[in-house]
Amino acid sequence: YMRCALIALKPHFNDLVHSSVFESEAVGFAGNNFYNSVVGATTDMPLANVCSLLKQIERNNGRTANDKKFSPRTLDLDLLFYDDVICDSPA
Repeated sequence: YMRCALIALKPHFNDLVHSSVFESEAVGFAGNNFYNSVVGATTDMPLANVCSLLKQIERNNGRTANDKKFSPRTLDLDLLFYDDVICDSPA
């Protein structure tokens, strides 16, 4: 799923770079370990569009809207930084 996410991100973002993949234990529930990576990129896309795109990529890779917060999932794309914007939800 991580490879699919990177392939899906490439057409939408410039200067895409990503970290090594690392494994971590599930937190908040009993489940299989997770694989994590951090991606950096540049874009002219508005924040709300970036968030919508990430959710669409998750859905395209088997994640459903009904997935619980602390549960196994195919793909979880979190937006950590967008310029110097501080917000609780997309603007």
